[in-house]
Amino acid sequence: MCGGHFVPQIHVTREVREESRTPERVTPSEATQTCPSCGAPVQPDFVLCPRCGTQLKRACPTCHKAVDVTWVACPYCGTPLDNDDV
Repeated sequence: MCGGHFVPQIHVTREVREESRTPERVTPSEATQTCPSCGAPVQPDFVLCPRCGTQLKRACPTCHKAVDVTWVACPYCGTPLDNDDV
């Protein structure tokens, strides 16, 4: 302690550093999909394209799981999805 002030030490683990990567750093080798609007590489769990903002997923109104915007039914609970709301 210096002058009565405590300065906490923060140790960043490898897992935390990997989780804090920003979507803009996605490389084509990490992505398995591309944005349908701009062609940017996107990861399967992305909700929006980080380059153009196109919506890639939305929440099921019943079970609230992430579903693709082009699906007509939720594969988790069977709820019909209205594609007019996208």
